[in-house]
Amino acid sequence: MQVDVGLLLRWFETLAGIVEDLRRWRQGRRSIVIRKEAEGFVIRRADGSESSPIGKVAMGAHLPADVALNLRGRPIDFELDASHVVARRLTVPSQAKDVLSGIVRNQIERLSPWPVAKTVYGFEASKNQERTQGLDVAILMASRKTIDAICDQLAASNLTPRRILARTSPEEGSPALPLWTRAPIGLASTVLSPVRMIAAALGALVFLSAAATLWGFLAANEIWTERGDVAARAQALRQSKASPAAKASSAARSPGERAWAMKEGGGAAVAVLEALTRALPDDAYLIDLSLEGANLRVTGFSTNAPPLIGALQESGQFSGAHFFSATTKDPQTGLYRFSIEAQVAPQLKFAGD
Repeated sequence: MQVDVGLLLRWFETLAGIVEDLRRWRQGRRSIVIRKEAEGFVIRRADGSESSPIGKVAMGAHLPADVALNLRGRPIDFELDASHVVARRLTVPSQAKDVLSGIVRNQIERLSPWPVAKTVYGFEASKNQERTQGLDVAILMASRKTIDAICDQLAASNLTPRRILARTSPEEGSPALPLWTRAPIGLASTVLSPVRMIAAALGALVFLSAAATLWGFLAANEIWTERGDVAARAQALRQSKASPAAKASSAARSPGERAWAMKEGGGAAVAVLEALTRALPDDAYLIDLSLEGANLRVTGFSTNAPPLIGALQESGQFSGAHFFSATTKDPQTGLYRFSIEAQVAPQLKFAGD
């Protein structure tokens, strides 16, 4: 079976995109947005689920304990005021989508009012409304000095922003682009991308499936091997009983010895059958008899089945008599089919003995 590697990679990318969108949506639900206003920093939920702010912090003041507790474990974004942001637009061919990052980076020196090393920026591409084969690229830029000053002011209030954002237009609800993102620290830098996470999960699933399949094959092979050993031992036992040596040993016995051997092997069944004949009434007859050691099982028909248990018990030759299956009535003969199990007495006694 041939696997289309390109199709598999595209499937990985699509699935990774879905996972990344879900992750961003979840973070967006939990994110906190901070804006700088005249009275200081105003803290709100990013999803706008609450119109009133979570808290306000004066410039340079420490974060209140209750607000700090509410922000624990939540990603914090700072939204930069439009007065600190320079917006520019580019139009590029649609074919340049995969190299758009490099194109924007090369254009920053021409578009930014600050030197490239002192500029932070973010961009977003959308389809051109007039040119179907073109992309409109919105670029937002800010001075690194402004970003550093904001980070210092937030740090003085015990606030650590994850990102610094700017909106593409002053309208409320317009897209916000990240201009600056805090570098990961420690183990955070080793977090796998969604594509690698999905590939690792699928690889683990394939490994577990292969291990389970291999275990199944080994278990089945062990069962078949054990079955073959049992069959071989049974065949060897049958052959030993039917071997010429065993036949010769039986033939070497005198007629009297063979008679006693037959009596020892078949006398018990004959004695049990005679005891049953004496114990059961005349309206009962047997169709099956099984004797294993002292355990007796009989099946037959009778016009009245319940009294049979008492008849066997009262005979003194059997004990523990009981029905081991349901008693049913035959619709054709009108007789009751019974199945009785009992224990044979160690030494059968017969009248006249």
